[in-house]
Amino acid sequence: MSSTARLRLKKPPESVTVQAVTDILGPLDSGILAAILDTGASLEEIRRAAVWLDENHYTQATADRPMSQKMRRVYEILDYARSRFE
Repeated sequence: MSSTARLRLKKPPESVTVQAVTDILGPLDSGILAAILDTGASLEEIRRAAVWLDENHYTQATADRPMSQKMRRVYEILDYARSRFE
């Protein structure tokens, strides 16, 4: 298969929009939402951070792969938001 054909088969990355993030995380305070968007994390990184936070089990030793810096920042923002509103 030529490299041109392979490029066409790749799925384009999902756009990280306010709507896409709120679809994943639900309604958020505008400051929290802005902080998450400012991380530059992909939607997949945002999803994974939310899952790890919801399951409350993330550790470097047990994760299937380590968190990227962007994912870690989203995780920290979500953890802060959760503690702030509990």
